[in-house]
Amino acid sequence: MARKSRSKSAPRRRRSRDISLLGVAQSLAVGNIAMEGLAGTSIPQFIAGSGPMSLKGIAAAPEQSLNMIARNAMNVNNLFDIAIKTAFVTFGFKFAKRALRTSVREINKPLKMLNLGVKL
Repeated sequence: MARKSRSKSAPRRRRSRDISLLGVAQSLAVGNIAMEGLAGTSIPQFIAGSGPMSLKGIAAAPEQSLNMIARNAMNVNNLFDIAIKTAFVTFGFKFAKRALRTSVREINKPLKMLNLGVKL
């Protein structure tokens, strides 16, 4: 029986473990859109606030807060607004990343040499 020759597999590439600041900013923007659409508050107000739609408010009266979020999630117009805003933010970040590619590369070079674990 003849042995089958195996083709050589592609070499493994190591993933960058750096945190992308643009990715973090995009995630915060999309998360903020969702929070404002569903809870009526921004992420910083939700974390540090003291109203009914904050971490403290949900801990104190979870049923009331979750019912309000559920009502907002059932509203089709509200969900449509969230989807449109999210699409615009996503498109805007993609466009900006492409338009500023050379500038971002030049900024990332010294950041990589400093080994901060952060990139743009």
